[in-house]
This record gives sequence, C-alpha cells and structure tokens, in this order.
Amino acid sequence: MLKTCDILDEKNKILRTVSKEVTFPLSKKDKDTIDTMIKYLHDSQIDELSEKYDLRPGMGMSAIQLGIPKRYFVVVHEVDEGEFDTYILINPRIISNSMEKIYVEEGEGCLSVNRPVEGIVPRYARNCSKICKSYNGSI
Repeated sequence: MLKTCDILDEKNKILRTVSKEVTFPLSKKDKDTIDTMIKYLHDSQIDELSEKYDLRPGMGMSAIQLGIPKRYFVVVHEVDEGEFDTYILINPRIISNSMEKIYVEEGEGCLSVNRPVEGIVPRYARNCSKICKSYNGSI
C-alpha cells in the first residue's frame, strides 16, 4: 500500500527530472503503479481511510512524485458522496490555451509540498490538449 511517506518531498531533486514518454503497451510495473496511485488518491479522500492509514488527501499524482520519470499522471475526483471519476493521462501535451485565467478560491495543494503555503494558483481557464492515451478508469 502506498503511504504518504512514499511521495517525494519538494526538496527531492528527482522531481525536477524531465520525464520520458511512455511506450505502449504499458508494462505490468506501470499498470501496477497506476493502480496504486488510483487507490491512494481514492482512499485519501475518504475521511475514515485517510485517518486510518495516515494518508494526506489528494486528487492528483504524477509518476515523478514516486520517483518514476515517466509521463503519466492520475486524477481521482469525488463527484458525489462515495462516487469518483478517475482519469489516467499518458504522454499528454498542451498545444494551446485560453487568455482567460481562473483559480480555486479555497486554494490548492500538492502532495509533494509538506508545508503550509498561502496564495492562489492561476491557471488557464481552457486548454487544448493532445493526449496520446487517456483512460477513464483503472487499467
């Protein structure tokens, strides 16, 4: 089981490594890592599991945060009580974005930043992405 302590801290230089494109078909190791990331993100958003296993709540995680320099990440978002949407993005590329920017008023965090950080994160309201492979659900 993936634990919070397995996620690299922002001070770790590996996080600044340029990740490599993923080749297909995915290796068993990459599939297992993706499933592990999904389980962590899912369980971390359920209060009783988050407390029981000391998981820091999160919605997204990239492979590099686990020390794996490959271009994939996972998003697990609770849409209703106990109902989750799961996205696996592999080799994504943003090819354009809007002029308009938005931000989450409550703020946002990063599982690799283990300290309080004040402020907002401006992001483009829309972008057009080229995603080589994207899965909605576990693989």
